[in-house]
Amino acid sequence: MGLRPTSEPGRTSTPDSRRTAPTGQPPAASRYPGRIRYQNHHTLVTDSVVVTASGDIHPVVDLVWVGEALGPRRREPARVLVAAVTAGAILLAAAAILDVNPWLLTGIGIAYVLAAARLAFTRYPRRRDVIAVDDDHYVTLFSTFDRRELGCVHRAVARAMEIAHG
Repeated sequence: MGLRPTSEPGRTSTPDSRRTAPTGQPPAASRYPGRIRYQNHHTLVTDSVVVTASGDIHPVVDLVWVGEALGPRRREPARVLVAAVTAGAILLAAAAILDVNPWLLTGIGIAYVLAAARLAFTRYPRRRDVIAVDDDHYVTLFSTFDRRELGCVHRAVARAMEIAHG
């Protein structure tokens, strides 16, 4: 039971009671019943529905499970680490050629590699998603790089599910 395309571009029809809201507009909280648990420019979570950034509307009653997932790793950290290790090897080669204290340059090389690794993984964070099981398939309700905002949405959906399922 996945999404089926419709004749209208930019919209999808969904089985059962789910429908699609107009895309490109922020969700209006007045159209959906229930207490608002979370709202930003693109996502709305109330006690009755979750409206995603793509405009999909998921009734909370249909959600069986909600959780967080990490997105795929990006390739930039690997490139930074390869460059750092190469620079460290050049430092060690320079120590051998110039007859400098190898322990000094080894320490500098290790510090350089560690600093580059720290920079690589803070500069390129992984995307995080709030996912849910809707009937028999997974749906992505929210996606961001910000852990705090992800936690807010996850908590809002979990609380709405607790109220809906009793």
